[in-house]
Amino acid sequence: MTKINARKIVFICFLVLTAVWIVFVFSNSLDNGVESGEKSSAVTSALNSALTSVGIKKPISERDVRTFAHFSEFFVLTALLSADVLLCPLSKKIPQTLSFLSPFISVPVCFLVACIDELIQNFSAGRAMQFSDVCVDTLGGICAATLFTLICLSTYLIRLKKSKK
Repeated sequence: MTKINARKIVFICFLVLTAVWIVFVFSNSLDNGVESGEKSSAVTSALNSALTSVGIKKPISERDVRTFAHFSEFFVLTALLSADVLLCPLSKKIPQTLSFLSPFISVPVCFLVACIDELIQNFSAGRAMQFSDVCVDTLGGICAATLFTLICLSTYLIRLKKSKK
């Protein structure tokens, strides 16, 4: 298998993984209010039990768990989208440019998915759209894109320094 074919296979695998993640995000929004509440309650209870077992007495609220769930779902989504951009076959010709353009592609896509996600929730019984959730989702995306860009910049600077030696 040549290097080009391996790169294309990895790119396709990441695209599939990204699509699966989006389906996961949307499937959570399809839960009705009762199902969503039960999931959040179970996670909150498990986290608080774990914290208590290590001596932390202050409980985490269900609202905090839900906020973190939104943030982390879209952090992962944007990391995957950023990898998709970087692994894109075009990136072989212009790697540094695409790695630094990645946030300008992945964050708007993240925002769009967050808006669709909230729209789906609006049609699920006992759920509603909340712009604050879109903001938290997008913040997760911005954090992932920032981290991704810093990693790309660091890698680029290290390679540049090594090539000058």
